[in-house]
Amino acid sequence: MLISLALVFIGCLSMYYGNSFWAVKYYAITGMTFAVVKVSVYALIGYVTETKEDHSQLMSFIETILWLVSSLCIWFSRCFTMIQTTQTHG
Repeated sequence: MLISLALVFIGCLSMYYGNSFWAVKYYAITGMTFAVVKVSVYALIGYVTETKEDHSQLMSFIETILWLVSSLCIWFSRCFTMIQTTQTHG
């Protein structure tokens, strides 16, 4: 998971400093590393829970948090885009 985090860091730096179409391809690393981290977290659930009920509860909790964070990120992204557009166009 730490390697995935390092790859995301490199992808973000390439987007910022690359400033070209090719840098966007490096940013695709973010999607791939998200998949690695998600699979790793789901694999660890079996180690930290003892019963099927605990497993189901923890899985539901993690999915809920993932859904909430995803929704908030989309909402904040839209808000910042609207603020930036308003400031640019007056």
